[in-house]
Amino acid sequence: MSMVFPLNDEKSNRLEQMIEYLTTSYKLYWLYGILIEIERGKQEITFREIVTRMVTCCWYSLLKFKLHLGAVDKLYNLVVFIANRFNLSSDMPEEELYDFLQGLNDLDVDRRMTEFYKYVPYRLLQPFFSGELYCQQDYKKNGIIEACAIRSGEVFYKVYTADRKILVSPDWASYIVRNQAIINGWMHSKLINFLQRKNPSVPGIPLKIAAPRERDLSPARKFWSAVIELEQPVDIYTGYELNKENFSQFGNLSIDHFIPWSFVLHDQMWNLIPTFRNINSTKNDKLPPFDPCLDRFCQLHYMAFSTACKHDRLRKYAEDYVIIDNTLYPCLSTGKLVAERIFKQTIKQAVVPLYQIAQNQGFGLWILPNNS
Repeated sequence: MSMVFPLNDEKSNRLEQMIEYLTTSYKLYWLYGILIEIERGKQEITFREIVTRMVTCCWYSLLKFKLHLGAVDKLYNLVVFIANRFNLSSDMPEEELYDFLQGLNDLDVDRRMTEFYKYVPYRLLQPFFSGELYCQQDYKKNGIIEACAIRSGEVFYKVYTADRKILVSPDWASYIVRNQAIINGWMHSKLINFLQRKNPSVPGIPLKIAAPRERDLSPARKFWSAVIELEQPVDIYTGYELNKENFSQFGNLSIDHFIPWSFVLHDQMWNLIPTFRNINSTKNDKLPPFDPCLDRFCQLHYMAFSTACKHDRLRKYAEDYVIIDNTLYPCLSTGKLVAERIFKQTIKQAVVPLYQIAQNQGFGLWILPNNS
């Protein structure tokens, strides 16, 4: 199923248009590489850095599971060439691989990488200049796009061919950072759709996008243990209070990913909740029912965030909330509480689109225990 962007604004429409028609993987992974660099605080990005990200983003999928990108796709060839030439493992950590490739001085690798400089930086921007490109010969399009982008105040990025770099618009960079949770979910969905289309007989594509990461839920456990001690919240799935008596009956404290980890691929606090181990083991990798769990989820997180604001020792655990709304930062820095309605709306704006994407990707629906 093709998944459209869950937000409804001009920039989200542009993102959707940029990768609407894909015959090869190039535009998809080029965009993905840019998004990663923006999230790391960069706006001026070299072609080399983006192509390196393209390689690292598909490395695990292609080498570990032998997935294909298409018969004429040169990105697959580049990945296999690098892996064989330097005897690199499919399990090589992404950032370690990125650093290795960025520091590499190899003419054969450079030559293969520059193949992606010829068209992709320009053609991703075609939706911004459809009028200017109408009826133009193909060999003229790169120059037209570069010139139009330099003059435009609305374009995603400007291309500087001579310097082999792009410059992302500050407005676009701010938009991507502000909505990164939703954009990452949408991007993940697009990668799944593309790889499923190219590998129709391969099961479990969503679990083959990225290497399993070593997950450390100890900060979440410390945070929620403190919230439980201070506020005595109830479990959103059963309605039972999270206390010693119920932990004894239903299993010890367990940290659950509200949207399954195998979809979001992170352990950020705003998607984590405390529950009972026995309950969490039955939920596994499924989505909780939207009603009544979403409202309970938002209420629980409002309690947790407010508790963090009131206690200096807990504020560091709540910094992940700023990822979904940077206007929450002053609350953490000053201890001033945010309005409940505003906070809940912030949580819903992050969670609801991801829930919808995951549901459309085939993540199953969990049935709540009878007592809830």
